[in-house]
Amino acid sequence: SDAKGIALFMQHFPDAGRELPSEALRGLRDHVTFRAQIVETRKRWKNEIKARDRQGREAMFDDMACEQVKLCDRQIVEIEKRIQRIIVSDAMLHKMALDLATIRGAGFVTASTLIAEMSEPGLIPDRKVAALIGVAPYARDSGKKKGKRSISCGRANVRTTPARRRCRQ
Repeated sequence: SDAKGIALFMQHFPDAGRELPSEALRGLRDHVTFRAQIVETRKRWKNEIKARDRQGREAMFDDMACEQVKLCDRQIVEIEKRIQRIIVSDAMLHKMALDLATIRGAGFVTASTLIAEMSEPGLIPDRKVAALIGVAPYARDSGKKKGKRSISCGRANVRTTPARRRCRQ
């Protein structure tokens, strides 16, 4: 039953769920999620423009679609400013962001997403963090058969964090 599963989980992880995230972290999570939604919306508009071009369809809606892309760009800039303010206003989040900034290739978007979605780093081993994110390769072996290793599961929203890219116009 569900109750037995929860009880078993709590035996192995007695501190799980005992402390609510700070208000700043909850706000950061909301903002990071909303940013990802706007980026996804912008991607859909850009794909619609490209599809219309490839199909040779009339470009009568391209101006409107480009305006939607520009609106998304403005909203992304605004939400990133808000995310920055949230991170700077909280000492713990700010320290985490500064630590993540030392990692080569980890920019503002990656850092803010990791902070919002992965509160476990530092509390669990690196291998478990890799598995939580979904970047740890898993073997697809069976008996003597050696299968292909691939990544799967995990927190896809962390693994596939969309970066801000400007529309070429």
